[in-house]
Amino acid sequence: MKRLTFAGFFFAVLAIAPPSLAQTTTQENAQTTISLYRGQGVTLNFRPTGEIVQRAWLDDPSQTTLDFDDASCAGTNTEGCAASVIHLRRINPINFPGLPSTNTTSLTVLTNSGLYSFRLRFPNSGSPSYSVLNIQPEREPSREDILTAKTPAAVSRMTQSEGLAAIEQGLNVALDRGLIAEDEALWQRTQTFLSLMRDGLSAQAAAQQAGVSRDLILRLAQMGEQTQNLAI
Repeated sequence: MKRLTFAGFFFAVLAIAPPSLAQTTTQENAQTTISLYRGQGVTLNFRPTGEIVQRAWLDDPSQTTLDFDDASCAGTNTEGCAASVIHLRRINPINFPGLPSTNTTSLTVLTNSGLYSFRLRFPNSGSPSYSVLNIQPEREPSREDILTAKTPAAVSRMTQSEGLAAIEQGLNVALDRGLIAEDEALWQRTQTFLSLMRDGLSAQAAAQQAGVSRDLILRLAQMGEQTQNLAI
């Protein structure tokens, strides 16, 4: 059996109701991907970190507007800006002379204690999987530590459908064993991970944005695969 490479682990679509809330953590040098759909905005909530937003830069402002909960952050002179919430809204493209048109761009946010980078993409179809992205100072202690306490054993290579089935079965096993509950934050983050995969993100990007670890995904896949093998 060969170990499953996380970066190459892709899943098919699951029929899960899209959540309105997603989470990302304050990981240095990490870039979170945000999809902006027509008629749908995304709110970045920095309140969980207690940080104050001081500046925000859009590399390409032709397709996105920024609104803040502090009006002083919206002008050209942002001295005294003390926002904690940023709302992103997609608009019809504006032609700025000298500015090349792109399908993605970057948003950089400077706070009083950190620097964040977001990759914005503009899909032509589909619907959002969340409308609020909570910025978390760190992953909250949960039963994820228990689930991933044991280093995941080797997982055989799987197709997309096999990987999804293994993850889903692994969740059911964890639920039956009392390692996770449907009303816990970890359960919701795992559902968000699957929903983000539906949105077209890679497994690595979806896990980072949902706030679940590589070890957790591999551990659930391993638990699900073991159950499937026993049933044969």
